[in-house]
Amino acid sequence: MVIFCQQCSRTGTIDEYVYAGKRVRLRCPYCSHEFVFSLPEHGAVGREEGSDRSRVPDPAAAKPLDTEAYQGLILEAKRIARLIISEIKLYNQDKIEKIESRKEILEMLKTDLTRGKEHYDHRIAGKLPVLPDYFNETVDEILLAGKS
Repeated sequence: MVIFCQQCSRTGTIDEYVYAGKRVRLRCPYCSHEFVFSLPEHGAVGREEGSDRSRVPDPAAAKPLDTEAYQGLILEAKRIARLIISEIKLYNQDKIEKIESRKEILEMLKTDLTRGKEHYDHRIAGKLPVLPDYFNETVDEILLAGKS
């Protein structure tokens, strides 16, 4: 679902299925404006009632993601993937140095990589509908660099 900041009018997305029926406190990544967003079960969308909180327009009427916002989300996806893979590499550095085969490294770190991928998908999948798999690209770039 596309949402937008009432203060700076920048757009973003939120996974409506994950947060259906919940109130979510959001912070705009561009202007740091905080607001509470409600996603009722039946699909009606609105902001919490309060002094400066007004109703949000129908999501269909919201502006689509602009190129700058889309590029920002791509950078965030790449950053999160690098962070997860770098931590896996850091905590398993001794084991990785001893193994020469890419296949053996992937087998040895299968559990860590699976959990890392789940975390990556949870953080990124709801924000961008279609993405290249930056997680697997980062595994090749950072974790398997120099291995045959």
